[in-house]
Amino acid sequence: MVPSAVVILEALPLTVSGELDRRALAAGRDPAEAREELLRQVFADVLGHDRAETGEGVRSLPAPVVELFERRARRSPDAVAVVSGEESVSYRELDGRANRLARYLVAQGVGAESVVGLCLPRGAEMVTALLAVWKAGGAYLPIDPALPASRVAFMLADAGAVLVLGTQEVAEDLPAGRVRVVALDDPMVAVLVDGLPDGPLEVAVPGGGLAYVMYTSGSTGRPKGVGVTQAGLANYVASVPAVVGFGAGGGPGRYGLLQAPFTDLGNTVVFASLVSGGELHVLPAEMVTDAGAVAEYLDRRGIDFVKAVPSHLSALSASAEMKGVLPARSLVLGGEAASAGWLEELLAAAEGAGCGVFNHYGPTETTIGVVTTRLIRDRGTAPIGRPIANTRAYVLDEGLGVVPPGVTGELYVSGAQLARGYVSRAGLTAERFVACPFEPGQRMYRTGDRVRWNTSGELEFAGRADDQVKIRGFRVEPGEVESALVGHPAVTQAAVVAREDTPGDRRLVGYIVPADGSAGGDDAELASSVRAMVAERLPEYMVPSAMVVLDALPLTANGKLDRRALPAPAYQVKRSRPPANEREELLCQVFAEVLGLERVGVDDDFFVLGGHSLLATRLVSRIRTVLGAEVEIRTVFQTPTVADMARKVGDRKSTRPALRPMRQQEESR
Repeated sequence: MVPSAVVILEALPLTVSGELDRRALAAGRDPAEAREELLRQVFADVLGHDRAETGEGVRSLPAPVVELFERRARRSPDAVAVVSGEESVSYRELDGRANRLARYLVAQGVGAESVVGLCLPRGAEMVTALLAVWKAGGAYLPIDPALPASRVAFMLADAGAVLVLGTQEVAEDLPAGRVRVVALDDPMVAVLVDGLPDGPLEVAVPGGGLAYVMYTSGSTGRPKGVGVTQAGLANYVASVPAVVGFGAGGGPGRYGLLQAPFTDLGNTVVFASLVSGGELHVLPAEMVTDAGAVAEYLDRRGIDFVKAVPSHLSALSASAEMKGVLPARSLVLGGEAASAGWLEELLAAAEGAGCGVFNHYGPTETTIGVVTTRLIRDRGTAPIGRPIANTRAYVLDEGLGVVPPGVTGELYVSGAQLARGYVSRAGLTAERFVACPFEPGQRMYRTGDRVRWNTSGELEFAGRADDQVKIRGFRVEPGEVESALVGHPAVTQAAVVAREDTPGDRRLVGYIVPADGSAGGDDAELASSVRAMVAERLPEYMVPSAMVVLDALPLTANGKLDRRALPAPAYQVKRSRPPANEREELLCQVFAEVLGLERVGVDDDFFVLGGHSLLATRLVSRIRTVLGAEVEIRTVFQTPTVADMARKVGDRKSTRPALRPMRQQEESR
């Protein structure tokens, strides 16, 4: 339908121009403006009501995800639901555990609209807890225990959490306050929960009820919590798996979860697996950044379906053969755009391995994702895709007018998956969730992403309409980081940008102006002090990799920040002693190679020189290759200098077994 519609619209000015011009002149209007208005109306009809539909899909909203899971547990009670480490949990056992915990939560006062914080490690316990919260009628709030205490305290208060489920280890680090923390591994709690009935609860889960609250970076200097509904999540789970190849090839399949449970990126894998009878494999945190370990696990366990952030997969594939880090049936890319060169390399490897590759786009405010497509080789610009069932996509100009195909505008999304809004932020909700002029009584979400329709009826990403950036799949509002920087008493102004001075390596860089008005003093000490303070307030991915001290921020003729004039950071290595032995010398070379620097001293800090978690992945791989030593990712964070790393490594040799040949397709079934 789309190509013919485009042809008609392109031909329309030629066939009606005379009559249109005569009517416009008679009405005292400019003919060009009248013709443009007519075209916009026709485009609105075509794009707003045909192109934005997916055609096939869900016509009525399905049951809540927890109910779909319960049906699956009754249908396949003995099938394996979750595999985490050496633990395998069946659907019957997982459902029973969740029912017992749900009864405990109800006894603690959890009910409809109650928000329960989940500060648990990845694995079966986390899956059990989120199902239990839903069975009790509440919504969950995922909490990363690595976050600064002040940020966790804000999230709990802002979301109105009534309870936090954690472990004894993390309970000690959570901020003391009004919210009660229950350690599930506390023997007393375990006895109470285990003694409760494991049968189903008679608690209604309404579609309009809150499913979870997910916090993202906020431009005003504080994070914002997105409230996702049960109905929105149900539509997602009913619509997305089939269009991203999940379940393809017959049988439920095995799903590999690479993400921590503190973002919604991994929800695609988790919920698709649980409602389809799949086998969810939760890879340990120390494994997902180790290319060799990931490749070995995918091969040995026969993993069929995986979702990954391109930068994460790129880091893994840089340390292992691309085919080794691909699942057997389907790979979904999400969280950020991928470079064209790397994407072609990935698609070539996937084609040879028989693995489909799908792009999946969508902000948290639209429930994980609303646009998807299968990626193919030699296509030029990779599209982000078409809207899924029960959702619509509009590409609009500043006046909310529909723009023609090929013309860039801002993407607005409407339909079943729109979040309720931002918790405790009515003003911001009204600003981003606006009335839809094409659907009376409905809202649409203003994404801030600039896109255009191509001639195939798919959306292509063209950048941002604001300053928001993506760092390793995480949304970052520079304004929030800038607020943290100027919170330092020695800083009067700050700016934050994302730079990609090395292809494929995007980093946050902070620019600060000293309060005394002049740079050139002890800039290194100031930069280090500011970075340390910010690290205590913000998540790791929001801490700038480099700090540049300036006399003043460069401005344009209009008085706005001139981002193009901000200088590239120069990473300063310390003056330190020469390497004491061959091990330190080799580590200095490896550090410099991974960081893209000419040299690194034995006392230089990997992260101060621009390192981050994905570069740490490459560092571990290079240490294994060059020194033959096995180093865990967490060791890099604990011993970030060459000197400390050399002492930690010692004469330790790699104990990892050699990888076996890749499985054949039929062996993974």
